[in-house]
Amino acid sequence: MNTGQAILERALEQLSWASTWDDWPKYAERFIRAEIAAGRVVDADRVREACGDPSRPAMLGAVFRSLAQGGVIRRVTVRAADRPSRRAGLLSVWGPS
Repeated sequence: MNTGQAILERALEQLSWASTWDDWPKYAERFIRAEIAAGRVVDADRVREACGDPSRPAMLGAVFRSLAQGGVIRRVTVRAADRPSRRAGLLSVWGPS
């Protein structure tokens, strides 16, 4: 098992309950880092699927912004969101910097 896969598996174990914690941003960041380390792209829908919804919606954007400003991720494309509440609005897809 490669390191990225091991990180992802550990993160997923912790993330199944992360949305109930005040530490949601920390767990979302771990998940994003694990996905990137494993060579996958990630978007907000995928983070919500893995981590649940944050207690405040702005938390998710703040995590992506922090990682992008830190040079960990960069926007690679945009796509239509799958969630009905987004009404097919544009969704950023992030990959490694």
